[in-house]
Amino acid sequence: MIAIESQNLVLREAATISKTEPSQPKSKTLNPRDEEAADTADEDDLAVETKWIRVKKKEKNYKSPPEKQGKVRQKIPFSYKYGTVLLMELKFRIKGEMMEVSFSLVLSAIVTKMKYLICIATLVAVGLANEIRIVNRCPFTVWPGILGNPGHGQPENGGFVLGANETKVINVPFNWGGRIWPRTKCDANGHCQTGDCGNRLQCNGNGGTPPVSLAEITFAGAGGLDFYDISLVDGYNLPIKMAPISGFTGGNGHAYDCRSAGCHTDLNAICPPELSVKDGPYTVACLSACMKFDTDQYCCRNAHGVPENCKSSDWPHNYPAIFKQACPDAYSYAYDDTTSTFTCRGNPATNYEVVFCP
Repeated sequence: MIAIESQNLVLREAATISKTEPSQPKSKTLNPRDEEAADTADEDDLAVETKWIRVKKKEKNYKSPPEKQGKVRQKIPFSYKYGTVLLMELKFRIKGEMMEVSFSLVLSAIVTKMKYLICIATLVAVGLANEIRIVNRCPFTVWPGILGNPGHGQPENGGFVLGANETKVINVPFNWGGRIWPRTKCDANGHCQTGDCGNRLQCNGNGGTPPVSLAEITFAGAGGLDFYDISLVDGYNLPIKMAPISGFTGGNGHAYDCRSAGCHTDLNAICPPELSVKDGPYTVACLSACMKFDTDQYCCRNAHGVPENCKSSDWPHNYPAIFKQACPDAYSYAYDDTTSTFTCRGNPATNYEVVFCP
């Protein structure tokens, strides 16, 4: 009995010592290679500790999660707290080695959602794009020229060839604006008899050399309206028409609401001799008075640069009246707005047709 009590006493004393004096790890002799590995581990711990201290200054009341306390990896919870601060963006770092796997999953979800949103945005943009159907009803080949307004791009690189009775559909952004015109008798070097844009088949930002018939349009302009017209301000070379064909809301009874704008008459046949452009005995185009005489009055500039000071009825010769009588829906000179500008509201986006020799 005495022996048993003595043994219990020894055990109680040993337990008391273990509580008050933590056990010391046994010393271990390391070879040089082990020492190098230990130094590397210490450097890694120091790097982690540095990060931990930096975050700890920001979050002084932080405590590592209970399940991490007392473990070798309790220095890593800076990532856990950092993840808490940044919510789900860095929350994947909670588990140390697993952070790359978790990051990939989170990133994959974000990228997938971004792709989905981009796809939706693309579909919406395409859905709101406009089509322009270009039709050649002339009995000969025409080379349409296209010039976008500054910053609005050049569809089809500004031009292409269109055979007799052929049609080509081009797509433009919902807010595109620019002009389309017919070029005639273009050769292999790109030089065209009328409407030439610098000896090139694709105009790429160059306008057509007057005289040339123009179809002009601005999509989704003021008030969300499309504005379009046929202009003879730069002269005339071929009959031309422009009209909305689908995707619009109209029918309010206004004469210039979603109606056809055009010049169907062959003005070359009635062009005054002083304005005529000849190819042998044939008139192939008709100049405007401004292009021919280049005066402030005919060109509505300087002192004549406002509508009240530039009325064709006051000109020495009222050339626009000739054009207007033959083509009442087309611009005959710069300030012929009231009877020449058409509008149409897209629903959701208007598609148009431009016809040569309608």
